[in-house]
Amino acid sequence: MMARDFDVAELDTHLERLLDLTLSERELSLLEMERTEPDLAAVLRKVLRIAAGAHSMELRAVGESLRLVSEDAPPPQIQGYRLLEEIGRGGMAAVYSAVRDVHGIEQTVAIKVLRAALLSPLERERFLNEQRILARLQHPNIATLLDVGIVDERPYMVLEHIDGETIDQRLKAVFDDLPAILDAIEKVSDALSLAHQHFVIHRDIKPGNVLVDRQGRIKLIDFGIAKILDSAGGLGGDQTLTSNAPLTLRYASPEQLSGKPVGVASDIYQLGLLLYHLLTHAWPYDESDHEMPQERLRGEVLPVLASRRVTESRLKRALTGDIDSILLKCLRVAPAERYASVVEFREDLCRHREHRPVR
Repeated sequence: MMARDFDVAELDTHLERLLDLTLSERELSLLEMERTEPDLAAVLRKVLRIAAGAHSMELRAVGESLRLVSEDAPPPQIQGYRLLEEIGRGGMAAVYSAVRDVHGIEQTVAIKVLRAALLSPLERERFLNEQRILARLQHPNIATLLDVGIVDERPYMVLEHIDGETIDQRLKAVFDDLPAILDAIEKVSDALSLAHQHFVIHRDIKPGNVLVDRQGRIKLIDFGIAKILDSAGGLGGDQTLTSNAPLTLRYASPEQLSGKPVGVASDIYQLGLLLYHLLTHAWPYDESDHEMPQERLRGEVLPVLASRRVTESRLKRALTGDIDSILLKCLRVAPAERYASVVEFREDLCRHREHRPVR
């Protein structure tokens, strides 16, 4: 029995921070936490083991082998590009805005650089895997890969620069505008459908990975933990990229939490969570219990209907019925009970908008 309870929101805040660290940094943070909040540290270690799909994993054993050069090291100089400022940073890479100058023609781009030359082979391979995946995907709603290279032993990729904000920030002002929200989700669905046609599973669909630019265009970003399926629909290639992939607890599918094989259905689950959040600004589960991930896995906690999470009467009426049903189907614990494809999900949204029966 823990000394105190931790709700999902609190755990998710800590996990987001920990997953943005390298393994060695993460272990140092957990060791410090064990001195001040041992119960919280114990819960976080347990969830991290579940997320990694390796219950016997000990972070202490690998920390020493993953030393990095100083995080304060300046960004590399990349020929043909002038770096302007850092615009993002995670456990694996830093992102900079930059200007590409070709014969006097300037273009603003984003450059994602592996954070240091001495990262673990796993993180390096994951970064290169993202390059390979983005090279497959050409779609107006997916951030475009423009160039790749290696400088000072650090791989980098050049991407289109997206001047905008996250989808939840952009749509917050129109939270009760159901058509606008469904329009946006359909664009995300189109991007995912293209990815799935190329056997790519995103695995990290959340508000922070869907941007809206100043022209209102939707852009799905960050394929850093995406995975390529084999032609039979199973995970192909190096399975270590799956078992050790970081994830966001709140948006993780049940199969991700349990370390089971992940496929198209996992993206559909996360897409449903994204739509639910945009419609309600709420979470579909009770947040009072720190054991929530395990209860979700066992199917003991059912999602609260989206229509019950909103108070505005017009929106409540609009969500009751079809939208509630669509969301519940996305959020089924068993992958086989969800939509078989993003196309089926999108078709049901279209049926609803055309006042036809949904599946």
